Amino acid sequence: MNTLVEEKIAESIVLESVDEASRGALWLDGKVPHWYLYIDAATLNIADSDSCVIGQLEDVYPDLLVKAGGYSPDLGFDIDELSSEGTTYPYLNAAWRREILARQGE
Repeated sequence: MNTLVEEKIAESIVLESVDEASRGALWLDGKVPHWYLYIDAATLNIADSDSCVIGQLEDVYPDLLVKAGGYSPDLGFDIDELSSEGTTYPYLNAAWRREILARQGE
């Protein structure tokens, strides 16, 4: 594959991940007061249902997954099933960390 094409694909994945995490964080802001205080950004892993955003909030807000309509890719809680897991999860994790740390004041 052409390097320019690869760069454009990566850029698109980054922008999409940032947009999805931003939408998810805003959704959480409206549904779960101070949700970011319950998230350990260092262990955050969107690919793991125990350490993803929803997974880390389940003990505090057990019905959150239902309210979110499942692990919604539109809200950045998971990747779209057509995405390439190996390339998408790291970008989505980074985007979520940015949202969390910004709210935690770090």
